[in-house]
Amino acid sequence: MVMVPARRVRGKAKNEKLRNRVKAEGPISNQFDREATYTHVGEENDQLKREAGMHMWRTIPIEKMGWRNVRQSHRDAIINHLNVIS
Repeated sequence: MVMVPARRVRGKAKNEKLRNRVKAEGPISNQFDREATYTHVGEENDQLKREAGMHMWRTIPIEKMGWRNVRQSHRDAIINHLNVIS
């Protein structure tokens, strides 16, 4: 009988790196690619996207389909939160 070791599973993402950085440095600034894609680039972009997704999952009721169907108070809370960290 061959024993197979248990598969390692990645832990829950908490985005603590961004939170620690904001506590230490204050709001962070995002870099833009102004030559080709006109989008955010760099590690700050990844951290901000992760934080936005996590905050939306915690804030918006799951039965809402589409940004237009989300109550204005929830939208304002998300935008306010993202303005604080960026």
